[in-house]
Amino acid sequence: MTSKHLRGEDAKVNQCMWDFMRYVARVQPTIAIFESVGSAYKQGIGLMRRLRAELELLTGDKWDLHHVLHDAYAVGGPAVRKRYFWVVSKIPFTVEHPVLDHVPLHRDVIGDLADMPLTWGKQQYGYRVPSRYVLREKFRSESGYVDGHMPPDVPLHTRIRDLLNSVDWNPRDHMSLAVQRYDQKHGRLPDSFNQAILPKLRENDFFMGYTQPTMWDPDRPSRVVTGAGPMTIVHYEEKRVLTFREVARILGYPDDWLIEPLAGKPGMSLTWGKGITVHAGRWIARQAIRALRGEIDLNVELVLGDEDREYIHEVKKPLIQPDMINV
Repeated sequence: MTSKHLRGEDAKVNQCMWDFMRYVARVQPTIAIFESVGSAYKQGIGLMRRLRAELELLTGDKWDLHHVLHDAYAVGGPAVRKRYFWVVSKIPFTVEHPVLDHVPLHRDVIGDLADMPLTWGKQQYGYRVPSRYVLREKFRSESGYVDGHMPPDVPLHTRIRDLLNSVDWNPRDHMSLAVQRYDQKHGRLPDSFNQAILPKLRENDFFMGYTQPTMWDPDRPSRVVTGAGPMTIVHYEEKRVLTFREVARILGYPDDWLIEPLAGKPGMSLTWGKGITVHAGRWIARQAIRALRGEIDLNVELVLGDEDREYIHEVKKPLIQPDMINV
């Protein structure tokens, strides 16, 4: 459960939205956009409207409010990641729903990085053939070298590796299932665990919380990278969690964006899931450019919200050309 100070329209964590809105009032752009989680619209629509109302009060101008509900996967991204864009505009604004030639599975995004040495430094790509998606999106560095292929060095990773080396851990299995299998096989926990917790785990049928390390299914789309980043995503083929480079791929970062300079930075694992994915950011920026250039189709029927000059846009499911299939 999220802490109270992180919930509700008046939570302190929302201060950044108010600061952004006041910055917009000061610089007076034509269009302004910020991204947030889906609940910012579902449970926080009142706050989104208050932000627009305060902006109009500060500027004396009328601003259209657009709620853009989207999924990075639907705009060509590597992973399912449903989010919300708050858009205020002084000019007509719409969004295009891209038609994709295919959508990637989890293995399509990171499969070519398997069987490579784990190292922070630059290395040549291995023998695995990249998927059509990786080639289309030009993830691979033109130099033929990639860095940051290293998992986080934390006790949790050690525990996960100990489980993987002893029991079956299948796609879509949570860590609790692997722990239970280990206990059934050995009558104890791996040495990397605190043995004192075993009686309570048995009593609670090995329930270990709603957010725990999970092996993502290679034949399904990649999922949301949370704030814990690679510490909670178990590789489907190798006995480890994902590397920082693999997580970067899932968020849409190209391989020539360096990771090694950040090696050893405190909290690095916790930063990956906090930002806007590359594909979603690029897509919404292109919608703004279209509006600024007057290239939008004014005949598109907009979905109206419950307040004046409020519109709702949904791009939540991929549109795929019917004659195309996955790699």
